[in-house]
Amino acid sequence: MGKTKPILKAGVASTLAYVILLIALAAPLKQVGAALARAMTAIVSFTILYRSFGMRIPGNLGKSVMVAAILAATLMPIELCLKTNVYIKASIEVLMFAIMLPVAYKLIKPLNCEEIRLLKTMVPQKDKMQ
Repeated sequence: MGKTKPILKAGVASTLAYVILLIALAAPLKQVGAALARAMTAIVSFTILYRSFGMRIPGNLGKSVMVAAILAATLMPIELCLKTNVYIKASIEVLMFAIMLPVAYKLIKPLNCEEIRLLKTMVPQKDKMQ
């Protein structure tokens, strides 16, 4: 109880950020601009809620942003420069994402031991499936 006002504030601010960035970025960057505007919605909400509730920002947030930047830097040239069928482009993007995600996580190591253990418990193990 009593948490409605910060949530409303975060919702309104993130929606305004989305609309402004969508108008500014969609024309020059097309789908990439729309994706950036959507990502900024989450960042604005996250920031406002963290400040409103007096929480500290997780230590690995910077590393997670670095992983996202590596993925974006890999996918953006494909999106902007490759002029081909939308299905071929999407297939290439999925392939590059599947290759670069483990590479980025291996290089940056944004997860701590506890988070890795939690992820392992959520992913079904091959020997348990048989």
